[in-house]
Amino acid sequence: MPGQKVVAVKQVAHNRIAQGRVVLQGFTLIEMLVVISVLTVLVAFIFPNLTAIESSRRFREQEAALLRLQAEARNESLRNRSPVTLRVEGSTVIMERVPTDADPVEVQRVELTQEFKVAKTRLGNDDLDADSWAWTTYPDGSADTGGLEFEEGSAIRSLLLPADKEGYWADGELPEVLQERWTAGELQQR
Repeated sequence: MPGQKVVAVKQVAHNRIAQGRVVLQGFTLIEMLVVISVLTVLVAFIFPNLTAIESSRRFREQEAALLRLQAEARNESLRNRSPVTLRVEGSTVIMERVPTDADPVEVQRVELTQEFKVAKTRLGNDDLDADSWAWTTYPDGSADTGGLEFEEGSAIRSLLLPADKEGYWADGELPEVLQERWTAGELQQR
């Protein structure tokens, strides 16, 4: 209907022109400042959580890589019928095949992140400095008993490397005795 269109056009024109002046539609400066302030507060609360989540993810990836390296060292030793060692060199854990008649051959390495530092090493019941520590697994399936203690920021985590089973992570410092054998040959964990 032609009359209704004219009324609608007049209504729109009336909304835009109020008492002889044009009314602009938009946000005021105060409204923009309030929105920006609210967004700033939200970012201030969310950003630390996002960085903590990212840091936690990096630590979990680093822990998984070190655990895999230990398992791969055992498999490499069985597959190639020669001892395989893990050793620490600076901020790197290196896996080497150690043939009896040749020099060690590097097989794999895991670079440690800056937040993930070797704090203490142990081989058997002896604490060693990181540069002289070398954990060895043998072709018969046995291995040295040892461990690595890592500082992850303010937390301490230990990679325990038992002689006769897969390594595992534990919270806190390296225990004094990783395992104890009874006379019957049974294994008791403490």
